[in-house]
Amino acid sequence: MYPMPPAHAHPPMPHAHPQGKPQSYMSVQALRAMQSRAGELLGLIDGQGDLPDWVEYELARASAMLDSVFDYMEHGHGSVSD
Repeated sequence: MYPMPPAHAHPPMPHAHPQGKPQSYMSVQALRAMQSRAGELLGLIDGQGDLPDWVEYELARASAMLDSVFDYMEHGHGSVSD
């Protein structure tokens, strides 16, 4: 139905530093936004029962992508200088 990107595919990241901030600044901001939205979604979804297929797919895809980044960072392949 929907193709899943390979877990090992890591797109190249730009090396621009917004206003002299560390490279990880944008990643930290993105993670904080995801954490906030995830909490909000849990409140909206908890106890809802079945969700539309496209919602299930998008949540599974987001989870797989986050797992891929986590595995990359956890196994010593990721650092701020990468």
